[in-house]
Amino acid sequence: KMTQMRLLVVGGTGYLGQHLLQSFCDGMTESLLIAFTHHSLPPPPALLNAVPQALPFCVDLRTGRGLEAVSASFSKPDVVINCAAISVPRLCEVDPEAAMSVNVPTSLVKWLSSFGDSNNTLLIHLSTDQ
Repeated sequence: KMTQMRLLVVGGTGYLGQHLLQSFCDGMTESLLIAFTHHSLPPPPALLNAVPQALPFCVDLRTGRGLEAVSASFSKPDVVINCAAISVPRLCEVDPEAAMSVNVPTSLVKWLSSFGDSNNTLLIHLSTDQ
């Protein structure tokens, strides 16, 4: 049996995340399992319909709440593509603590570090030019 690769798109409901999910799901094979995180509740129905094979997880990057659910249901990802961000400058100015915790996702890095020595997850940070 072929090993299934696990891909987690963090910030899957944002502009960049939605496009990434769509492209991965369009070219999906049985060897790829896809999950994504969202902060909005519920995730947009149009996105869920467009990528029905992707597992959604509600995660708050400010606290890390929800990452344990990813571990429990999806297991350790092989690849994490982080596109989550607070990209509106005004929102960053109004709540710099939230902006820092999302845009510099220490909760995500701590979660990945919790897998210990066996952790060989590839972490990719992507951003638009906002």
